[in-house]
Amino acid sequence: MPEFGSPFSGKASDRKLTDAELVRAIRFMIAAEYEAVQMYMQLAESINNRLAAKVLEDLADEGTSSRGRIPPAPSRACSG
Repeated sequence: MPEFGSPFSGKASDRKLTDAELVRAIRFMIAAEYEAVQMYMQLAESINNRLAAKVLEDLADEGTSSRGRIPPAPSRACSG
């Protein structure tokens, strides 16, 4: 069974993340989202079931639309 790409493997960390760890975790999750979109599209293009393909394409579109909601990163990570 996959670990779902979580830096914590399904449980919260025993401690708070440092700023560097937070940045790394966010980058990891964004990369995982890109990978998921690619997998949805690859599967949709590989099947004949139009309903299933439409569902997969909708999932991919949902993943790509969230990219526009991510604000640009500040020049320095904020503490707090």
